[in-house]
Amino acid sequence: MKNAVNIPSVSEQTYAKLKVFIALAEKMGKLYGQIRRESVKKVEIEFSGRDIENPKDAKILSVVALKGVLEASVTEGAVNFVNAELLAQQRGIEVRERIALETGDYSNMIRLLVSEEGNGVFEIAGTVLERRIPRIIRVGDYSVGFIPEGRLIYAPHKSRPGVIGQVGMAMAEYNVNIAKMVVGEGLNNSIMILNVDNNVPEAVLEKCLTFEDINDMKVVEL
Repeated sequence: MKNAVNIPSVSEQTYAKLKVFIALAEKMGKLYGQIRRESVKKVEIEFSGRDIENPKDAKILSVVALKGVLEASVTEGAVNFVNAELLAQQRGIEVRERIALETGDYSNMIRLLVSEEGNGVFEIAGTVLERRIPRIIRVGDYSVGFIPEGRLIYAPHKSRPGVIGQVGMAMAEYNVNIAKMVVGEGLNNSIMILNVDNNVPEAVLEKCLTFEDINDMKVVEL
């Protein structure tokens, strides 16, 4: 996103203030849309901290995140900042945003809470560090810490010895270069987020999904 031209009612001044939050909110929505395949009932965006206190700013970021959520389920290019709310309404998706000043360990936080048909609420949370570095800090039940950019592999798995090495060997077999990896912990399982430098063949995903301890694996483009 290079400018505010395609976002309704956003001045250049507002865009300059919100630029990094806009990028984070959209990537949080994109991340959700690419790792989940559930029917969405409600999308709620919560903004915490004093960087986002204006309800109009919260509305802008809500629309941006909603666009990201919807992109994976509609024809490519069919959803934009102008029609995202209308498309959600047509699908019966409730959209809400709220502002809370308390942030816990972070000076600011965005929480994307998606109510899914029959699966409760799936959460993705992010923050902006030093007013310039977007970071994802939660995906589902997992506490993580990664910059949402580039080609990523999302791999929730059972927390057992050897799982990470097994995946690494499979990636090497198919010449997939892992540039960076973070591991997050959940209540009962763990998650790997891999930054990769090249294309990920479907065959390596299929192979990894045969491993007993891999719960899911998807390639995400951010």
